[in-house]
Amino acid sequence: MIPTTLTISSAVSIEAAAPRITELLATNKALGKWWPEKKSDSAVSLTYKGQTFEVSGSSYNLVEIAAGFSDSAISTKLQMIQLRSDSSIVEWSCKTNAGFNPIKRVQQYRAAVALKENMTALLLALKTYADKKENIYGMKIEKLTVKDTVLVSTRAQFDHLPTTEDIYGMVNKLQSYIASENATATNYPMLNLIEVDKKQYNVMVGIPTNKLLKGKGDIELKRMVMGNILVGQFSGGMARTLDAFYQMDRFKADFQFTTIAIPFAQLITDRSKEPDSTKWLSTICLPVL
Repeated sequence: MIPTTLTISSAVSIEAAAPRITELLATNKALGKWWPEKKSDSAVSLTYKGQTFEVSGSSYNLVEIAAGFSDSAISTKLQMIQLRSDSSIVEWSCKTNAGFNPIKRVQQYRAAVALKENMTALLLALKTYADKKENIYGMKIEKLTVKDTVLVSTRAQFDHLPTTEDIYGMVNKLQSYIASENATATNYPMLNLIEVDKKQYNVMVGIPTNKLLKGKGDIELKRMVMGNILVGQFSGGMARTLDAFYQMDRFKADFQFTTIAIPFAQLITDRSKEPDSTKWLSTICLPVL
């Protein structure tokens, strides 16, 4: 017997924070990032196997999507439930009236079965996309172990987004000091950049060394505690570097890590020698417990 009210639901577990999953569902444009079927530029809604789907509303960890159902659309809801700091459940559900006409009821039931199959397939497509941290935060982020524990650093403040010349002026100062102390750098230059506002940028540059150095003038000795460090690799210029700091901060909050030192970018590519900023390779690093 086919019931008068048809309940359709499907669920999937995703290794991502609930708010980040909500961002991938909140608008049709966001859906397009992971949707299995390509959306035409002129189309308002998205389609999957002949059925249409369009975001009709969203709030905290809840998204409503109008799904094409036979000759009309019904309201479906996606609920994001945080399980642990590193995983969430996404449940997609809806109810529809099958009616009293026997023929219509069979048609509605078949359409409901097709919709459930599509909902399940779409949730798996969402999982495939959202399980990869680089799709959420713009880079793959891993938890590694701190290797460099001794470094020298210097600070500066700028009234503009620091240029390559600004940054490498600081790098060169540190390199000259390290050489004068008969020491060597053990890793790439490190950059911490804080945008206070559009007219104030606080910058600290550091370089790990093979031995303790006392420092001189505005050059200081810094030490890092052995432990865990979050590391993500990215490419791009200063604007991308600022975004990488922002994304790492979101990752830290989403997965509930405790910070024990300031974040920094390791400048793998010598930006003073490579004019094309799209080729600048860096890692963003954040020491955590």
